[in-house]
Order: sequence, then C-alpha cells, then structure tokens
Amino acid sequence: MFSSLRILQHQMKFERHTARVWLGIGMGMALCVHILVRVSAYSAARGEPVNVMEGFLYCVLEPQNMMLLSLGYLFLISDAPFVNEQTLQVVVRTQRRAWNTGCLLYIVAQACFYYLALLGFSMLLLGKHGYIGMAWSIPTVQASQNINVIISNFRVSFPYWEFIQENTVISAVALTLWGNILYSSMLGGILYLGNLGSRYSLGTWMAIVVHFSGYITRREWNGQWSLQTLSSPAENDNFCPFYIIFLVIALASYWRAKRMDYHIVDKDT
Repeated sequence: MFSSLRILQHQMKFERHTARVWLGIGMGMALCVHILVRVSAYSAARGEPVNVMEGFLYCVLEPQNMMLLSLGYLFLISDAPFVNEQTLQVVVRTQRRAWNTGCLLYIVAQACFYYLALLGFSMLLLGKHGYIGMAWSIPTVQASQNINVIISNFRVSFPYWEFIQENTVISAVALTLWGNILYSSMLGGILYLGNLGSRYSLGTWMAIVVHFSGYITRREWNGQWSLQTLSSPAENDNFCPFYIIFLVIALASYWRAKRMDYHIVDKDT
C-alpha cells in the first residue's frame, strides 16, 4: 500500500503542472460563476444573506449543472491510464498491482480535489453576501418552497424542501460532496479501465455514454434508474451501488493491467 501511495504522490506532483488539469477545474468554476451570480442577485433583491455553503448546492444539485460539472472532471483526467515516460520504470521497481492501485487512488483523489475546489470557490464568491453556519438562509428556504414571486426573475431554482427539512447545511453539503465524488470516481474508473491498453480511447467514449445516458434517463424517463439520481442525496439516500460498481471496476482493472504489455515507443517513427 505504501508503494501505491508513493505512486499517487508522484502522479499528483506530475499532473499539477499539466494545463489540462487546471483547465478542467477552470471549466467547473466558470459554470459556478454563471450560477452564483444569479444567486447573489436574488439574495440582494430579497435583502437577506445566504449561507455561503449553499452556493455549492445550487451549483451541483440541479441535474443539468451536475452533468456539466462532471464533464469538467472527465476533461481533467482524460489522459487516463496516465502512462508517461516514467511509467515503465515505476512498474518495474514496484508491481503492476501497486501501479494500478496508485492510478485508482489518483482518480478518487482528483475527484475530491475537484469538488473541494468548487466548494471553496463558491464559498469565496458568496462571501460578500452571506454567512457561515448550520442554519439554512431565508432566500433558500423560500426558493425551495417557491413562495417568492421574484425567484423566477433571477432563474433561481432549489426544489428540495424535504432535503432541507432533513439536513443542516453542513450535512447537506457533506452528503452532496460525497455523492458527486463517488459518481465522478465511477466515471473516472470507467474511463481508466476502457483506456487501459486501448489505442482508440475506448474508455473515454464509454464514460461519455454512461454519463449522458444517465442524464437523459434522469430528465426524460424514470429517474430512479439513473446513476446521476443515485448520486444526489436530495433524491436518494443510498450510495451503495457506487461502492459495488467501483469495486468491480477495480477488480477488472487489476485483471487487465496484469495482462497489459508495455512498450517503449520511438516518437520519431
């Protein structure tokens, strides 16, 4: 396990200098700005502050926003299976199992970093118009009940009254954060597994198909069968399917990595 953690550390250090990683995070932040500007305007028009942590919930719980934010994460890890000029040396010095475990840990670690960055960014943007605490703000409570006529003027939506009743702001943010980390880690695992030993970016297409089919199912058909619905604590309270799916992906990746051949490719040919 120590070798896997060292590989994770090396991968994080290597990827932090990659423009793709910061561009993926920037894509997510740009979407948050678009949403939080409306939330700030709505709060100012009401003359009431909002809890700064509620901004993250506005950004993530709405199905379309979640779909777009997940694309930012997929772009961030789109170079899976993270093979570079040092990979062969790492595999030789450790084991394929340790390298594969390190890559899976990197997928989860980047999902944590991505959504924590969005949480911190959303709190920073709302800091001027809000407060930090356990209680829900009056504007958000009214938005959840749709009882204020000016809500539609700012295109603010938060139809999760039962979710508000059952959770404090902190517990709601924690559950939402974890649900999105699990969902994105699952997509990242699919992308990684499909690209492992593939020359045609099969995993990228697999992850995109799973992602968009889940969004369409959630919006147009029976939402309870959508993986995106299962990741939302406002609509589901059981994350067990994601643990099972990621375990299956991990076992399949160990089997695939064990049989994968590594080549030193001459870039001039």
